[in-house]
Amino acid sequence: MNLEPSQDRSIWDDLSRTWPWLEASMGGLIMPSGRMWLPHDELSVFKRLCERKAYLWCTKHAAFVTEIYGPTPTGLKTHHMWLAGGDKDEIVSMVPTLEDWGRAHGCHRQTGSGRRGWLREFDGYEEIGVRKQKSLLVAVRR
Repeated sequence: MNLEPSQDRSIWDDLSRTWPWLEASMGGLIMPSGRMWLPHDELSVFKRLCERKAYLWCTKHAAFVTEIYGPTPTGLKTHHMWLAGGDKDEIVSMVPTLEDWGRAHGCHRQTGSGRRGWLREFDGYEEIGVRKQKSLLVAVRR
């Protein structure tokens, strides 16, 4: 697959086209009103992409946003699959290319956030932890 991150001129066009898929994959906080409060909006993701703090990868029916973490004080460098959306088969087919790109950019590992079901789809991945959240917006009665 000949896949590269979106370049400056096409970032907004690619993000706008794929945003509904990516937004749907973003976890947030359900507020007392029932509204979902997302940690990022399209403009904040666009800013991260333009600053090269994140990378947008698109096919016709799927997209990923990835980030590089590190190196840490011990030297570990991680290519992280932050957001993914669209057609499941296209998402799965993109992963080897993302891994190759991370390796070529000095990363030691590939990680990703998401539902546990993705572990069955991606070869060689293992669970490394569990993310959890608690709303602090509603008082807890004891």
